[in-house]
Parts: sequence; C-alpha cells; structure tokens
Amino acid sequence: MKTKKQISKEELAKELEIIKKEGWLTFFEDAANKYAVDIAVLIAIASRETNCNPTYAYCHKFGDNGHGRGLMQIDDRSHKRFLAKHDGKPQPEPSIIYATNLLRANLNRYAGNYNKAVAAYNTGPRNVDNSIKNGRSPDSTTAHGNYGADVLYRASIFKELLKGAQNGQDI
Repeated sequence: MKTKKQISKEELAKELEIIKKEGWLTFFEDAANKYAVDIAVLIAIASRETNCNPTYAYCHKFGDNGHGRGLMQIDDRSHKRFLAKHDGKPQPEPSIIYATNLLRANLNRYAGNYNKAVAAYNTGPRNVDNSIKNGRSPDSTTAHGNYGADVLYRASIFKELLKGAQNGQDI
C-alpha cells in the first residue's frame, strides 16, 4: 500500500499563514463554532485535500480524478445538489461550511470518534462501516490507506500552531 509522506510542521505553518492571508481563518472559526467541530481538524482536512493552495480553492476540478471541487474537495459524484448551487466550483466559505456539516454528521454517526468521522469524510460512511464490520481499520479504504490518521496528525500540529498564534508567538 502506498502511503503519503508525512508533512512537516514548517510546511503546515506555511499553510496556516496562507489561510490567514486569504481571510479563510474566520470561515473555519465560524463553521467550527456553528457545528461544534474541532477547528484544527477542519484546517487539517483542507491541508490534506489541497495543501490550502488558493489555486485549488477556486478551481473547478482537482483531486480524485477530477471529481474533487474547491478548498475542501467536495466530490461531485456524492454532492451534486450542493455543487449545483455553486456552479460546480464552490468558493472557500460555502465549501468550508458544507464540509463542516458533513464532518459533524459523521461525528454524530460515529459517536464523536474523529478517526472514523474523518475517514468517512474521505471514503464515505458505507465504506467505513464495511471496513469496521470486516475487522479492518476505518482508514483501510481511504486515500493512501491513511487519510484519517494523517488528518489527525496534521490537526495535532495545527492545534499547536493555533495555540501559539493565540499566545502571540510567531508561527
């Protein structure tokens, strides 16, 4: 199984600076508060999906063989109604809000278990349920077989970086 190389704290700090520069941090904060979701996990999903690259945040297609859309890579095969409202290319704010709503639904489904919820964000709840039912990791059907674990790793770093920013430390 091919795994994705672990990203460094320095690279994640650069991504957080992009989020701030682009004015997206407020969108993440508002969505995290509205849906009671960990902001660091939301930012980590954006990081994993697009490396918080503004080019991908506004493009029509990107990942998953051209099916991922926007900053949070909303899949056009599963989320047609949402994407139709946004001409197939959602801006960062609605993309973040929609992705947060999806994550909240997954957290509700998996009793607050972020590993399962994040894996389901990537591969869908049915695949996560089947993996668990068959004694496999929730990540077993995700991108590179480590999506949830990688997002949670990134989230742990983003938590540190966000805490440092709140305390007035340079990132």
